[in-house]
Amino acid sequence: MTTIIDAVKKLDETIARQKSIANKLVEEHKQLQEALAMVCSNADEDCPLEHRTEHFRSAITDGYDLLKKVGYFKNKKRVHKWDI
Repeated sequence: MTTIIDAVKKLDETIARQKSIANKLVEEHKQLQEALAMVCSNADEDCPLEHRTEHFRSAITDGYDLLKKVGYFKNKKRVHKWDI
């Protein structure tokens, strides 16, 4: 009986660790989204289209596409000029 109880305790500890890791990853993902959004927004504001290289334009487009893909713009608290 003790081995089952020990196994359940170990399983509970493992689940708690995994939840902690998952929560940390979710928070870091949110921070990365916010940072990417800031970079894209600042690039749009600071660098006119005519001064951008093709690589820079495609990188900004890729950034916006990724933010759309992960649902960044669905959060109504985040209102940026590209949402309008």
